[in-house]
Amino acid sequence: MNCNFTFCILNFKLNCVAILGIDFGLKHIGVAISYNNVLAEPLTQIKYKEKNELIKKLAKLVEKYQIKKIILGISESKMAKETKAFGKKLSKKTNIPVVYQDETLSSVEASQRMVEAGLRQKKRQIKIHQAAAALILQNFLDERKKTC
Repeated sequence: MNCNFTFCILNFKLNCVAILGIDFGLKHIGVAISYNNVLAEPLTQIKYKEKNELIKKLAKLVEKYQIKKIILGISESKMAKETKAFGKKLSKKTNIPVVYQDETLSSVEASQRMVEAGLRQKKRQIKIHQAAAALILQNFLDERKKTC
């Protein structure tokens, strides 16, 4: 369901499906959001020590932004098993479906784009995970458009 971007920003709670994108890591995660199913925007980066603490923080974001779907980046490495276990716990806690999206090289691409944009290394380190989350979510949205 696509909706008018301006209308969506003003009235997303009533008319648009908000989707959360996550770049999952063992110490940090990046979070992105789409209000209109067309454009992904970086939202925040969360540093955590325990997964239960992280899930509580994400549940608050899900409630605050009235998220209806979560897109979780997943790689083909040994990290995939841990990502899937995290996704199951997150879905159970939030009662929101979690969809897995290939995240291969998303952090590398995000870093390259930030270099091209002229961001200094310190700024890139602060924003890398949320930029990767936005790329993961944008790839999901773009792939979905192709199948419609």
